Amino acid sequence: RIARTELHRAYTDQQARELMEQDRIQYVQIRLSSKHPKTDICNYHAKVDLYGLGPGVYPKAEAPKPPFHPHCYCLTAPRIDLINPKPKFNPNAERTFLRTLPAKEAAQVAGSFEKRRCILEDKESLEGIYNEGKDELYKWRRMGDIVEKVDNPVDNSA
Repeated sequence: RIARTELHRAYTDQQARELMEQDRIQYVQIRLSSKHPKTDICNYHAKVDLYGLGPGVYPKAEAPKPPFHPHCYCLTAPRIDLINPKPKFNPNAERTFLRTLPAKEAAQVAGSFEKRRCILEDKESLEGIYNEGKDELYKWRRMGDIVEKVDNPVDNSA
């Protein structure tokens, strides 16, 4: 399980670097794997419309980078068909999305009924709950974060 997830992480890190280098690609879409077995955080990333660009579509630097959990095979796909959109972050989109889901599915996306309640009561963001107590390697990362780490490599030659 660890090896498969880490191989996918390495693949998506490389894909993020390549997409970030391409100026003509401004937007990407998170797509669920065809093997995706159940409702979870992946459904949020692939179906929420945070920027008014459509479900799962993000400005590339702001796009969440898979994998989102062990055995996650979600993908990031470039969207070159969007011409002159006017993306605007909607801070209420997260809660609106969770409210549209049946309570059980919203709890699966948030991680529990208690976490769902905290998000819907505007006490916490899904990202904050997801990252709470996690090792840095497993926190919610964006595609733009990957490039910054490559631009500042650590020199171990000393």
